[in-house]
Amino acid sequence: MALSPHVRVKSISRKMKLLIVLAAAGFVSGSAYLTWIFVFDIGRLKELVIHYPLSGIEPVTLTSYALGGLAIIASANAILIGTAIWTLWTMFDHFEKGEIFAGRSGVLLRRTGYLALIGGFSGLLSRTLAVLVATYENPLGQTMLSIGISSTDIGLLILAGLLFVLGHIMVIATGIEEDNRSFV
Repeated sequence: MALSPHVRVKSISRKMKLLIVLAAAGFVSGSAYLTWIFVFDIGRLKELVIHYPLSGIEPVTLTSYALGGLAIIASANAILIGTAIWTLWTMFDHFEKGEIFAGRSGVLLRRTGYLALIGGFSGLLSRTLAVLVATYENPLGQTMLSIGISSTDIGLLILAGLLFVLGHIMVIATGIEEDNRSFV
């Protein structure tokens, strides 16, 4: 027996909301862990910074200014991720309620694409700034600037642009539909 489209959309939306909850839980857990080691085990934090975001780039002189700069970069990205999680949750909540082609759903889809575009560019910029900030206090001639873009980054930007455009088209289509209803 085939399910109606609304039932399928409702089911998919519930599953996506569960996935968003799991992603949010992982994000909060990771943030709490980083805050914990920042407060209680700064040596471990320095080790993590050198090996993960900086890919083992050495030498690195992690002064308090460098850690502060890295914390600012991480905080900006955390705000972006939190906003994206909230936007996705709201969008799938609208879909679950059957408001698939409502104007608000188009706005949320466009906002999701916009946040993904910002996230894509933020990822490129954050990696570059993290390496520069972490090596800024190195001796003369050992400061590094690492700029890199991968096919994953390009794919993310293309998909983000597609989400943004589809959301924008939904908003325009909703406006046209409302105009057409006013004539009848």
